[in-house]
Amino acid sequence: VSIMPYFVIRVSAEDTNLFEQEYELLAKLKHEHILVPLNTGRSYISGSSFVFKTMPYFPERSLALWLSRHGQKEFTPLEIGPIILQLADALQCAHDHQIVYQNFKLSNLLIRNQSNDIRKLHLLLSDFPITQDGSFFSNASDALPYVAPERWNGQALPASDQYGLAAMAYELLAGRPPFQGGSEYAMRFLHMNMQPQLLTTFRPNLPPTINNVLL
Repeated sequence: VSIMPYFVIRVSAEDTNLFEQEYELLAKLKHEHILVPLNTGRSYISGSSFVFKTMPYFPERSLALWLSRHGQKEFTPLEIGPIILQLADALQCAHDHQIVYQNFKLSNLLIRNQSNDIRKLHLLLSDFPITQDGSFFSNASDALPYVAPERWNGQALPASDQYGLAAMAYELLAGRPPFQGGSEYAMRFLHMNMQPQLLTTFRPNLPPTINNVLL
């Protein structure tokens, strides 16, 4: 408990702790590309209480690690199509249950299987935020490239997830995210005021229609 964030410790003595709330939120999402905790609870060691959740172990870890290991930054639409469809279908399932993901980053996309071909990866959305009122905001640097304009103003909509998915697809195709900035303030300004450059600016060999789809 001593290494856990204060907000976890504060609720650990209440009837429903943070991990239990997460499980209750996600238990209704029966989808092969959404990671739901296996179990949650509380226990004691030498009289000290702790809360816990258990999850499956995925040795391949995340898409972020997979990309760094394979050293490839740019892909074709045919290569990323299968994983974008997986994520889009998972998001649709969440939206059908009035849940918005809000937490895009490559390290939150876990890999169930082992493959050297990105088209054959089985991805899972993980780390859903419990709060669904727009108050959740991750200011981690690896999350800022995918934050929709309205999220900076405390709103979280299904369209916010579509924006995040499109930004991720853009990055996999262009080899760089739509916006790059050195600070949270810069990224906020870019997302809220600028239009991303055409994908074909970085990948002239891509069909021009890809610009219409993503932008």
